[in-house]
Amino acid sequence: MTYSELLHKIPFEDVVPHMTFIRGNQDIILREYSELYIRLQSVKPKATDRHIVVAGRWEGTSPDIDMICTVRDRYDKIWCIIGRYISLNELMGMDVDVEENVTLSEEELLAGLLWEPSKCHLDDNDTEHLAIREAWELKIVIHVA
Repeated sequence: MTYSELLHKIPFEDVVPHMTFIRGNQDIILREYSELYIRLQSVKPKATDRHIVVAGRWEGTSPDIDMICTVRDRYDKIWCIIGRYISLNELMGMDVDVEENVTLSEEELLAGLLWEPSKCHLDDNDTEHLAIREAWELKIVIHVA
C-alpha cells in the first residue's frame, strides 16, 4: 500500500488517539496535524522505484510508534529519512513496507508517518529538502518537544 493509499483509507479521527499517544492531547497540535493530513491527501502521487521502510527504534523506545522511516531504492539502499526526501509527489506514491519485527496497526502506522517528518529541523535557508517544505506550505508549524 502506498503512503497516499493509506492516507485515503484511514480517516484522521481514527489516527487521533495514536497522535495523542505520541504528542499528547494538545488541540493546537492535533489541528496542525489534521491540516497536514488534508494537505497530504491532496498531493498527486507519482510512481517511483523507491519505497518507505518502517523499522523499530534500535534503542527499544516506547511507544513503539516511535519508529524510523527511511526512503530506500529497489536495491534496499537507504537514501534518507522521509522528512528529508525531495519530492512530496514521489513520497506519496511510495509503497510503505513495515519490517517483520515491527507490529503496528494501520492507524498507528499512519500516525507515525505523519509525525516522523516533524522531527526534522529545517532552517529557513534549507532548499535541499523540498518535500517537507512543500508539506508545510499552509504555514503549519509542528512543535517539536
